[in-house]
Amino acid sequence: NSFARTTLEYPHLILLFFFMHSARLFLIIAAIFLATVSYAQESKVTLQGGIQDGFLKRGLFDCRVALFSSDSIEVKSDIKVYEIGEDSMHVSTIYSINTPNVSGNYLIRVQKQGYADGWAQVVIPKDNQKATIAVPMISLRKLMHEKQLGEAVVQATRIKVKMRNDTLIYDAAAF
Repeated sequence: NSFARTTLEYPHLILLFFFMHSARLFLIIAAIFLATVSYAQESKVTLQGGIQDGFLKRGLFDCRVALFSSDSIEVKSDIKVYEIGEDSMHVSTIYSINTPNVSGNYLIRVQKQGYADGWAQVVIPKDNQKATIAVPMISLRKLMHEKQLGEAVVQATRIKVKMRNDTLIYDAAAF
């Protein structure tokens, strides 16, 4: 058999064949490992700020926070909202947005039922070295409620008493 004779005569060809396949496998595994390590070390920045009622200057419960890029596309981020306090009279609301450290202009939108949306602009500078960027307080204003009133009826009436010089004149038809 010529194959058996070739493998016996040239054992280094078998080792070379095996090494080429294992080297290819090694390179694939190394590439996956390096990609995973570089992804895990991607720089992040935390945007922190507060939310309050614009009139009462108190924190609010059940707020939703979203981060948008300057062209109004929502940025996928890890967003947490904390309500700290014992009751609605003594509460502070803060939020924390953990997002990739990519320079640019961003918008933060805060929503709460019964309130108009609140917005804040934040800039992540180029070559940002800060782990946390403070965002100004976002104040929400309550929405105006419209109330439909009933009909109003206007009736003409006569003047009952009028004064002419030093005389007081009564209109009997007005009574």
